[in-house]
Amino acid sequence: MRGKKARGQISALFFLLVLLFFSAEALAAERARINHGFVVNSQTDLLLYFTLDGALSPDMEKGILNGIPVTFAFFVELHEHQGDKGLVQIASRNFRHTLHFETLKEQFNLELSEHNQGSVSLESFDRAAGAMVGVHDLVVAPLALLRPGSRYTVKMRAHLAKQGLPEKFKNVMTFIKIWDFETQWSELDFTMAPGRDKEGRE
Repeated sequence: MRGKKARGQISALFFLLVLLFFSAEALAAERARINHGFVVNSQTDLLLYFTLDGALSPDMEKGILNGIPVTFAFFVELHEHQGDKGLVQIASRNFRHTLHFETLKEQFNLELSEHNQGSVSLESFDRAAGAMVGVHDLVVAPLALLRPGSRYTVKMRAHLAKQGLPEKFKNVMTFIKIWDFETQWSELDFTMAPGRDKEGRE
């Protein structure tokens, strides 16, 4: 009788752990979202800015401070509204932000692949976290690809990247899964300004 009771308690505990696990995943997926998106243009390119809010949870911060590297994968698409054809994708960008705290040196190494600048070292978690979730000066497409007066939509999303985790961190995959998130697509519409002639008239 005691054996059945013990097995029943173990089953209930296992069910509770599974429920908590999937609840944590659901909350992470719901929490993370892309905000504050806008586009500007330089003399040659269309530039995109946005932030990934709600992705760095307190538990993830603890993991980072214990030396677990974290990578966010970002996906950006540029679509043109082409009448009967609907939305037609004309450009895309995929890139990653990776943050790793070196516990011995007590410094944060941050790599932003979209800028091809290699790894930079920061001493403040707040600065590293801000750079981890912020996207700025992202070249989406050359202006020569866009037509004046045409309407465009930029789509953005992000998720936690689990590939490429160093072998010594394989035993923390359960925690990585709990941190897991994937945002919904966030959309930003804009119309390309009309062109100007040589005398500056529209």
